[in-house]
This record gives sequence, structure tokens and C-alpha cells, in this order.
Amino acid sequence: MQQVSVGDLDVRVGLTGGDIGRISKTIDAMLEQIRSLISRIYLEESEKRKLEMLAMQSQIRPHFMYNTINAIKWMAKMQGASGIEEALNSFSSVIKFTAKTEGDFVTVREETDFIKDYIQILDLRYFNKFDVHYDIDENVLEYKTLKFLLQPLVENAVFHGFDKIEDKGMLEIKVGQEDGRLIFVIKDNGIGIPDELLDDSHSIQKLNSIGISNIQKRIELNFGKEYGLFLSSEKNQGTVAKIVLPIMK
Repeated sequence: MQQVSVGDLDVRVGLTGGDIGRISKTIDAMLEQIRSLISRIYLEESEKRKLEMLAMQSQIRPHFMYNTINAIKWMAKMQGASGIEEALNSFSSVIKFTAKTEGDFVTVREETDFIKDYIQILDLRYFNKFDVHYDIDENVLEYKTLKFLLQPLVENAVFHGFDKIEDKGMLEIKVGQEDGRLIFVIKDNGIGIPDELLDDSHSIQKLNSIGISNIQKRIELNFGKEYGLFLSSEKNQGTVAKIVLPIMK
């Protein structure tokens, strides 16, 4: 017990018989549980770092890009090219958000503002291909959320969901709270995700640069298995992605 008190958790009492034997057995079991817990924590923290690095791959980090785009934006403004100015303004906001390195969490307001800028850029690329509707509860805007949870889902809806549909795409983004939890819902009327992809996390991950499975793992590692990403989809009927998080004020 003296060895344990100074941090040596690899010891084993190993005594048998009587009360001392029962105490010995209990202590040995306790130490085994502690060693197992420490090992699991190390593995989870290592997995978190790997997933965070994957998320970082989506970021455009050099600040000189942000400054350069701002310079081009002001040139466009001086020349009266309002469309170019507006596009560059959205792009510079996206770069500014993705270049933030402090911490893994942002406010819901920051995450949704980032998505609005990102969608505005997508709308320039896919002109009049889709409409977007926002339903964001103002009461949750200052709550905290993990960064980059929505972008892969929006990317999937636009790049894959609307790719081959004849009608105009409709993207709905809803943010609110339900049963004491923070809820994000992204709904589209696209071609849907095939059942074989929904059942295969490796195939799902190939759908975008970060990966839907990355979102699920990041949520699970940070908050536990009772939270996460839930997908439902029907062929040619669209996809609904629901993210459930704890409320963090």
C-alpha cells in the first residue's frame, strides 16, 4: 500500500487466506481496474488527437492567405465588382474561422456563421442549384459545440445529394434544444445515401474530406455514446442528419 501511495500501480499483493487474503484480492482487483482505466484513457486521448488532426486537414491555416484575399476584396470594391467583393468577403470569413487554433470548441453562433459563409461560397459554384432555409433558435447561440461538425454534412448534401437530381435542391438547417440537449439537423431532398454506405463506416468516410465517421467518433470520445450523429436516408427522397450534443453553457 505504501508503494501504491507513491504512484507504483504495477505492484501485486498476492496474499491468500483469511481476512488478509480477501483484502489482498480486493486491492489487486482494484489496481487491475486502475491500470485498465489509465490504459483506456491514454488510448482515447490518442484517438482524439488523431481525429482532431483529420479535422485540421480541412483547415486553410496560413494567415497570409486571409490577408491576401482581403487585399483582393478591397481591389474588387474599388473597381465596383460587388459580386467578387461579396464572394471574397465570405471566403475570408471561412479562412478566418478555420485558422482559429485555440481549443476544440466554438459557440453555436460561430459554427453557424461559418456554415452560412461556406454555403454562400457553394452557391457561387452551384449557381441556383439549391436553396437553403435556416431555423436557428437564438437561445442556443452562445452554447458551446465542437468545431467543424456541420461542414462535412453540408458538403455531402450539396456535392453528392444534389449532384444528379432534376429538381432544385432544398437544404434545411435547424439548430435548437430538445429534452435538455443541443440539436443540429441538416435535411436535404437529394438522391439519398445508399443503404450499403449507411451500413459501412469506411464507405461513409469516403463521402467527404473529413468523414462522417470522424464526426461520430469525435462526439463519442468527447461526450460518450449517448450523444452522436444519426443518419436516416431514402433513395431519391433525401437525407436527414441529426447531431445530438450535451448543452454546454
